[in-house]
Amino acid sequence: MEGRMNTARSIRFVSLVLLLIAVPLLASCGGQVQQVVVTQEVPVEVVVTKEVVVDLAPKPRNGTQFVVAMSMRNDPSQETEKLYLDQIRKAFEGFGAKYIECSGKSSAVTQANCIDNFIAQDVDLIAIWPVDNIAIASSIDKADAAKIPVFTFIATVPADTKAKVTFSMNVDNAAAARNAGNALVKALTEKYGSPRGTVLEITGLMTEGNAKLRRQGFHEVVEKYPDIKITEKPGDWDTSKAATITTDWFTAHPDTDAVYVHSDCNYLPGVESSLKALGMWKKMSEEGHVIGVGQDGCNLTLYDVKFGYWDMSSDFAIGDLGRVFTYAPLQYLKTGKIPALGDGIVDTSTYWKFAVVANDPDAAGGLVMYINIVPVTAFEANDPRLFGNQFQPEPNGLTVSYK
Repeated sequence: MEGRMNTARSIRFVSLVLLLIAVPLLASCGGQVQQVVVTQEVPVEVVVTKEVVVDLAPKPRNGTQFVVAMSMRNDPSQETEKLYLDQIRKAFEGFGAKYIECSGKSSAVTQANCIDNFIAQDVDLIAIWPVDNIAIASSIDKADAAKIPVFTFIATVPADTKAKVTFSMNVDNAAAARNAGNALVKALTEKYGSPRGTVLEITGLMTEGNAKLRRQGFHEVVEKYPDIKITEKPGDWDTSKAATITTDWFTAHPDTDAVYVHSDCNYLPGVESSLKALGMWKKMSEEGHVIGVGQDGCNLTLYDVKFGYWDMSSDFAIGDLGRVFTYAPLQYLKTGKIPALGDGIVDTSTYWKFAVVANDPDAAGGLVMYINIVPVTAFEANDPRLFGNQFQPEPNGLTVSYK
């Protein structure tokens, strides 16, 4: 990137200026007044402005090739996580950078060690999907002390940590959770005539920022209604744990009206299998239907939403998150600048359509690129642009019959 800087230097020179001074002199002949011209040197200051071109783009620290380091929260066991990593790796390698990874293995201590190793290797840029978005702040500050920019993925670090985050990309977890809360209130009102009932909430790993926001947004809605009673159980993004929680809870509390999951990609397979085993997996139109709401929009979710077994989800553009994330760090490596407020990506061929840079006062660094979140009901579940339909196999929202 070429930047322009104005520099000024002062040049002093002497100019001869003719000054007319009327000096009254008495001539010897007749006493007439004579006018005398006197010259005087006057210094004049002139400012000359020169435009200097400055290259703001960073240079590889090793002198030859950029090295980009990525730390995920865990080993990529889910196909969605593998897709993220594949897109991120391809984007950086396509730019010509060397790409390295280190898994946090669901441990804040392990992830901190990853960042220490990246700093020791003198990498050019660090990308992090935090295990713990508060604990990671000290590691980010170490990177900042080493003058290594840090970009966070699908998470923000709280502003009150004062961590020196360069830029963040996130999905609006709170908005998706509010979608789920509103759908739940509507379903309970239709069932009872007023918003009341009992709800099982299976949470994510609650040290993570996205899990906290998926709880926060949901509770912002449902806590307005004191007759809705919620019980929270930690699922830690584990499918088998979600299955156990569902079996144990509904066995003990078969009159529970609804279940809210922080991730239907992670939890719905376990929830569905458990409710089927208990004889409680029923369509929305049937007596005894357990209301189900969540977010992520994987293939099984779209399949169940389409045929009326699961009430709603929100599409997180999972198939494009890796691509959208690399927009900012690649711009930085190319130009030395990050996207500005209001910048973003517009892609009308996708279901999500746009991602935009916003100022988030609760996020360290302030600037966050948010991708548009879209609710999915039975009316939208068969859209071929949805992640579960476009990137995942059937059964999904394109499947023609329920088996």
